[in-house]
Amino acid sequence: PKTKASYKDRRELDAITRKIEVLEKKQEALHQQLADPEFYQNHSTELPALQQNLNEIEKDLKQAYARWEELES
Repeated sequence: PKTKASYKDRRELDAITRKIEVLEKKQEALHQQLADPEFYQNHSTELPALQQNLNEIEKDLKQAYARWEELES
């Protein structure tokens, strides 16, 4: 049976929802940057750091979505 979410859970759910939104915006910005051919010509030395940042964002998003699903159920 589904129980009513506690105040703490609702607050955490709100925070995770905001975190997911921020991470998705960062992810989209990085994807756009990496899709720009000029980026590779002018900023190729930044590529490893951007790719690492994207990997971290994707990992954080996966964890946030998992927790969001736990709180929603």
